[in-house]
Amino acid sequence: MLARVFKILWPDGTPARTFKGLLEHLATITQNTCKHPATGVTFPVTTSPNATQQKALDLLTSISV
Repeated sequence: MLARVFKILWPDGTPARTFKGLLEHLATITQNTCKHPATGVTFPVTTSPNATQQKALDLLTSISV
């Protein structure tokens, strides 16, 4: 027997996520430490959020406490 999959879509067609799923998706934004081979200087490089991640980050920053 196949399990039924229930998906809720936002008006723009993107699938809605659970809070846990959203946190897991946001966790893929990483910060890597890079090292310049000639100088040995290290610097951080953060991956860019995709559209879904950016929307979530924008909504989080709009919350006033």
